[in-house]
Amino acid sequence: LKFAILPSATATQTFISSDMFFLEVLLEPSGAVKDVKIEHEGKNEQQ
Repeated sequence: LKFAILPSATATQTFISSDMFFLEVLLEPSGAVKDVKIEHEGKNEQQ
């Protein structure tokens, strides 16, 4: 897993990623969750 935190004056972005998924959490300065995005990063294989 990879972790990254990008603080700013208006919000803090937190990223958690792996080979299978990507999670982005946007936090307000108070610590409240403003938005969450989840993406599956696996490849779709046609059979």
